[in-house]
Amino acid sequence: MFARVPVLDPANPRQAKDLIPVAYELSEAFEVPVMLRPTTRVCHASQDIETGDVAHLDRKAAFERDPTRWAATPKFRYKLHLQLKEKLTAIASYTRTAPLCLNPGVKTSKAIVASGAASAYAREVLGDLGLRKDITLYQVLQPYPLHTDFIATVLSTYDEILVIEETAGVIEMQLADRTKVRGKLTNTVPDVGELLPETIEALVADFAGIPAPHIPLPPAAAGRRPSLCPGCPHRASFFAIKKAAARAIYTSDIGCYTLGLNMGAIDTALCMGASISKAAGFSYAYRTTHTPTEKSGDIVATIGDSTFFHAGIPPLIDAVVQDARFVLVILDNSTTAMTGNQPTPALGRGASGEPTTKVEIEGLVRACGVTFCRVGDPYRLPDFTALIKEALAHSRTKGVAVVISRYPCIMNREKGDRLPGVKVLIDEECDGCEYCVKHFECPALEFDREQKKVRINYLLCTDCGICLHACPKKMIKEKEK
Repeated sequence: MFARVPVLDPANPRQAKDLIPVAYELSEAFEVPVMLRPTTRVCHASQDIETGDVAHLDRKAAFERDPTRWAATPKFRYKLHLQLKEKLTAIASYTRTAPLCLNPGVKTSKAIVASGAASAYAREVLGDLGLRKDITLYQVLQPYPLHTDFIATVLSTYDEILVIEETAGVIEMQLADRTKVRGKLTNTVPDVGELLPETIEALVADFAGIPAPHIPLPPAAAGRRPSLCPGCPHRASFFAIKKAAARAIYTSDIGCYTLGLNMGAIDTALCMGASISKAAGFSYAYRTTHTPTEKSGDIVATIGDSTFFHAGIPPLIDAVVQDARFVLVILDNSTTAMTGNQPTPALGRGASGEPTTKVEIEGLVRACGVTFCRVGDPYRLPDFTALIKEALAHSRTKGVAVVISRYPCIMNREKGDRLPGVKVLIDEECDGCEYCVKHFECPALEFDREQKKVRINYLLCTDCGICLHACPKKMIKEKEK
């Protein structure tokens, strides 16, 4: 709404697919970008759909010069803003995206106006509570701009209107009648968090003036929080960082390595590239109150290889130029692991396997002005820990130091036999202190509460052997070959 971008809000995967061509039609008809906005439950749902025929358009690329639109100065932007206002008024009458009545033919004094997954929940709840003939339900396909005729019809037809939408009260704002409309702005509908089915059931029951049904909650079950994969090289990197810089501030970034939070190796995570700019900010702040050699001023930033290519280079240049002092560890697992193992620019191949030009991380780092740039293997944990310590010593007086932690992602099917293949076992003398479980946090290390000992789940173990360094009492040992 703030950006003046039309939005379509599907209720399920099938509708998301069906609204795609509608979005294209809307975009081309009015020459505006259109947003399709599937919320969490739509994205996480599965549904059978018919694919239909692919439309092949007989078009050729043909750019038409129009600087007043594509390179507009303030004078022309005013004109474009007026045009956009006219377009949004017209889009608010676009037939293909008009709201749908999900129980037509009933005459009631109350209406529920919902969108997205909330409209699907509301439809089910009305059926469960036997209210389909008592409350009219509308699904809004286009929350913004809300159709003008619909606004007039709803406000003139119904005495009470309940608006259920994720996540801000955009539809409610456009209805703009505080005497009839209830929703997030009237504190009737929660304005924080996801609208779950049981939440909507309670809202609908209250709106209908009937008691909300009691919903027995299942007993809380012990779960397992997401963690880095067994054998993940990032785990070894974080463990080394913690050993080398136990008192440091740890800034990090967005990727699967954000799970380093579980190991206590991440203090901040905001957005792509922020690990470096935050480290620089901490560096400037600490420099005013600490001597250059004080370890309490140490800062270690971590960023993935693909994230570094995407958003790490500009803040690194700025940090070098402004004489920031911290260690940057680039976690290079040679893939974009979090989103599907797409290749990075360093691999020399494209998404379809086609050959491309290689861009090496080391060359980029040095081109940014960094004088300390070293590559280490996190699976060689003692050596890698020593490298982090060397980088810290450099950073305290000489500026940014970069360590590239390089080892392929264990989920990479091209890794071949590069895993060390070290078989380990737990010594019978293990006293169950849980240090390895809590600080190394490998899913293959499990605490047996009956035996009060740690055991290895060999179904999960990848034989990386890094846990040999995870027990301070040396109770994890290599099997005899």
